[in-house]
Amino acid sequence: MKNTKETKKSINITRNKNMKKTLQGFTLIELLIVIAIIGILASIVLVSLSSAREKAKVASFKAQVHSIQAGAVLQCDSDLLTAALPGVPASNSYVAAYNITANPCGPTGTGQFAITAPSTGLSQACSAAISPTGVVFTGC
Repeated sequence: MKNTKETKKSINITRNKNMKKTLQGFTLIELLIVIAIIGILASIVLVSLSSAREKAKVASFKAQVHSIQAGAVLQCDSDLLTAALPGVPASNSYVAAYNITANPCGPTGTGQFAITAPSTGLSQACSAAISPTGVVFTGC
């Protein structure tokens, strides 16, 4: 009887050792599949992130152009419209050198002007036509 018990015990020990070997870690194929899935998800996120950055740059360009328009209206009302308009920061600006194409500013509220503002640093060619009544964007 002892011999049978010892044999069963040794069989159980062998089974436990084999089970431990099969339960350790992941297979190489499983790891490669997980890495491939993570790579695909990362590429999708990077593509959407770059388009979001471009949209943010265009929004910044439009905001800067609107501040140029507000500054030009104030200066034109004061009959002091000059080439240096307030509202555009020197650094981090997406507005290239803007041009005042018409400058017949007169008494308060009657002045008319036209300014063109091309973009810089954007992947698309945006430009803005600025007048006292508003801003018209093209290519944005």
